[in-house]
Amino acid sequence: MDKIIEALGYTSWYIDEKREQFERQLKSIGAKNLMISMDVQGPLTRLIDAGFFPWWGVATSLHFLESRVQEYIPIAINSGWDLSTLINFRDKRLGDNSINLIGEDGAVYLKDNKVNEVNPIAEDIYYGMIRNVIENAAEENLKIAFQGNFSKRVGCIYIEGDAPERGDIRNHFLVKGSNVPTRDIYNAIKERDNNNLFGFDGEYVEFEPEGIALLDEVMRKEYPLQSIRLREENGKLYFKRDDKENKSFTLDDMVNFFEESVPESWKIDVNPDYNADIIYIGDGKSPTKETTANILGNEIFGDEDFAITHIGDKPGDVFKGRNTIFFAQYGTPAHKYCEENNIPHVPIISAVDYLLTITSYLAKGGK
Repeated sequence: MDKIIEALGYTSWYIDEKREQFERQLKSIGAKNLMISMDVQGPLTRLIDAGFFPWWGVATSLHFLESRVQEYIPIAINSGWDLSTLINFRDKRLGDNSINLIGEDGAVYLKDNKVNEVNPIAEDIYYGMIRNVIENAAEENLKIAFQGNFSKRVGCIYIEGDAPERGDIRNHFLVKGSNVPTRDIYNAIKERDNNNLFGFDGEYVEFEPEGIALLDEVMRKEYPLQSIRLREENGKLYFKRDDKENKSFTLDDMVNFFEESVPESWKIDVNPDYNADIIYIGDGKSPTKETTANILGNEIFGDEDFAITHIGDKPGDVFKGRNTIFFAQYGTPAHKYCEENNIPHVPIISAVDYLLTITSYLAKGGK
């Protein structure tokens, strides 16, 4: 254990100190079982691009934990990203397809390769919101991209977000190296366009407002994060694939756009990488990463008590329930939020020392 800790750039004294902080909080919970949860960007990966490259030592510390613990300890990646992104990250970047996934801010989770949706909403509620967004984006000639969300309760839309200094979508591993022509998107739509709502002039796809649901479906499921520029002319709607950026469009502009386009029954969570999570709260059933982690835990442990650990870097990542222990990354908004609101937490650097801390506890007979 000490050799691995030192090889990964830490000291046994530091990990022992973190383990003791963790043990004090866990003792107050008194649960028999433990589930490990991790946000992706920040704890597991660097934030400077969308390449989803893990911090050095993440895979090693993860595999070391699994090799040192004889009993099954459920692990979940818990993120606002869509399941397609999380599956690719888990399988290709971490090389571990046994990890459970909670995605789309808790709206969906994947267990035993089965997708489960939490509190799904009626399609007309979702498509009413999307129609507003697309029609307003067309009026302003904006470029948008859809995250490939499974859920309709939580949508994520990028605006003018391809460039590295903005959303960096073109560097996302689902998009990098691809150059999808507009015609390919049109052909995918026409295969399902039973009412002839779409046409193509060789540059732009023209479509009727009634076709927005079909456009959304294709862009989310077949071409996620591929940006299309929308325009409106003489009451007609058009789009084309476009990698060029309107860099005069600012984050403040994006906030104003979504506030004008999204109904009040939806919560808008604007992110600095030129996208917004748009979450339906009109029925009072808004999911969170924490509530869905508990749903997953209940499926795994049944009637037995369990504690959940989680690591994150934003206030929305903070777990506050009586059966949770939150690890806040040093110097992040999550750390500041915990300090200012007197929320119990363990300050940590990344998922590497987070996993080493838990491994140290389990290896010393904690479970």
